[in-house]
Amino acid sequence: MSQLQWPEDASRQARDDFERLLPVAFRRAHQELSSHGEFWPFAVVVDLDGQQHLAAPQAERQRPGPGELLAALRRSLRAPEQPLRAVALVLDVHVPALGSDAVEVSLEHLGSPPVTVQRPYTRRRFGGRISYGADVSTPGTATVLTR
Repeated sequence: MSQLQWPEDASRQARDDFERLLPVAFRRAHQELSSHGEFWPFAVVVDLDGQQHLAAPQAERQRPGPGELLAALRRSLRAPEQPLRAVALVLDVHVPALGSDAVEVSLEHLGSPPVTVQRPYTRRRFGGRISYGADVSTPGTATVLTR
C-alpha cells in the first residue's frame, strides 16, 4: 500500500481504488520510460463493476502531439457508453519546482476529490539508467469525472 495521504472526505472505495490504480499506472510508465525513454499519455480506469482496464488515446492524425493525444484520451474517457468510477490519467511532465521530469498520475473518483501524484525521475547520462524520487501528492483538478 502507498504511504500517500488521500483526501479526508474520500470514500473507502475511492481509497481502495486509488491504492489499486497507482501501482499499475507507475509500473506501466516505468516500463515505457525504460524501453523508450518517454511515453504518451495513457490511463488506467475502473469501471462501475470494479473491473480495471488500460486506456490509450486514438489519434485523429498520423503524428499527433502530446496535447492532442491527451485531449483525445480525455474525450474517450468521458464517453457515456463507458461509465467509469475511477481514472488514473498518466503523463510524462517536466516540473520546474522539482527541477526534474516526473511521472504524473492524476487520480479521479466519483467518491473523492481528485489527487495528483508526481514521481520525479532523472536519467543518467551514461547508460541511460533512470532514478526515481519520492512521490509528491497534491490536490488535483477533475478533468474526466465530475462529482
